Amino acid sequence: EPLSLEEEFEMQKMWRQHADKLTFIIHWLDGNTSDTEIASGVGMLGDVNIFVNEDGGNGVAGRVGEIDVMIAEPSFRRRGLGTKVSILMMLYAHSHLALTHFEARVKRSNLPSVKMFEAIGFLKVSECEAFDEATYVLELTEERLTKFSDVLGNWQEVPFF
Repeated sequence: EPLSLEEEFEMQKMWRQHADKLTFIIHWLDGNTSDTEIASGVGMLGDVNIFVNEDGGNGVAGRVGEIDVMIAEPSFRRRGLGTKVSILMMLYAHSHLALTHFEARVKRSNLPSVKMFEAIGFLKVSECEAFDEATYVLELTEERLTKFSDVLGNWQEVPFF
């Protein structure tokens, strides 16, 4: 069920207090967008989240970050944005939470998402017929870290306001 902008910001504030959850709200900024406009939701396109599972799973011992991404604005889908924000989130989780293993659960019928996670390097490890869902995993190796940094080019972390 969709959340209002206020609910999204409240969730983000709550998650900042928990070591097992991360969320980024994705905005499109034109260079002239003020902090006030950003705070009011101007240019909000979707979000990307990580939930940290301390118990691993799918053959991984230790911590695993379950990632999900949602690009709500249809005109921004299938343009590579989901790929970039997913990579950015994994790099952030690696840098700030020392995560090296990630998992994504994707509706099998959501072919653009399936293709995106596979293109990033996720491998399918299981399927669940009842939920029309497949589980994919990725290990963030040194080689992938370099590749991901090259994909993103220059990026910067902006403090939470």
